[in-house]
Amino acid sequence: MDAIGDIAKTGIGILMVEQNAMAALEVAESAIVLERGHIVLSGTADEIRTHPDVVKAFLGDKATAG
Repeated sequence: MDAIGDIAKTGIGILMVEQNAMAALEVAESAIVLERGHIVLSGTADEIRTHPDVVKAFLGDKATAG
C-alpha cells in the first residue's frame, strides 16, 4: 500500500479494487462502496471509514453500540 500512496502523491489518479477496505481507505482520498454491483455508499475516505454501516460490517454490532 505504501507504493500506491507514493504514486498518488505525485498526482496520478488510481482506481483501486481491494478486498482489504480499511487498508485501502488509509491511502484513498475518496471511496465508493459497492454491494452486489450497486453503489451503496460514496464519500471521502474518512466519511466511509467512520460510517456506521462500514464499522458494523468490519467490526460487528458491538462496535456501533453506545
